[in-house]
Order: sequence, then structure tokens, then C-alpha cells
Amino acid sequence: MIIKIVSDKEQIKAIAALAHKIWHEHYRPIIGTRQVEYMLKKFQSVEVISEQINSGYFYFLSAHDNEPIGYMSMHINGKELFLSKFYVESSH
Repeated sequence: MIIKIVSDKEQIKAIAALAHKIWHEHYRPIIGTRQVEYMLKKFQSVEVISEQINSGYFYFLSAHDNEPIGYMSMHINGKELFLSKFYVESSH
């Protein structure tokens, strides 16, 4: 498994695609499709992820055999580390 810091638009698109897959698989049975789509648009879209990176968040993309399998994000605020997201495909 490889973990890389996200630094370009293609990696951000890979995260958004993973989010779509993971959120629909896990959260749709709990909160329904409409709420999942709302949450993806508000918190996991290419635009939002790009904005967060530009405002100081760090995103990391995990891959196995060159296939994205998970992602995480964090923000450092002084001496505090805020783990914002941590998602891995259920198959891994």
C-alpha cells in the first residue's frame, strides 16, 4: 500500500470518486440517497476538497496495486491535529 499527499486535480478527482463509492455503500442504508448526495456535494466534492487544501488542510490518498482504496484529511492548528476524514473501501 502507498500513501501519497494529494497535490493535483487528478488526485482530488480520485478522492471525490472514492467518496461517492464509499458513502453510497456505507451511508445510503442509514440516511438515504438524497442525504448522501447532499453530504457529498457539501463536504466531499472536487470543489470543496480543493478549497480545503487551499485553506491549509492536508489530504492523503491510499492506493494498493495503483488503485485508490482510501483517503484521509487533516488540519494542523498550532499544537493541535484535527483528523477531518478517514475512509477506506470496505474491501480493504
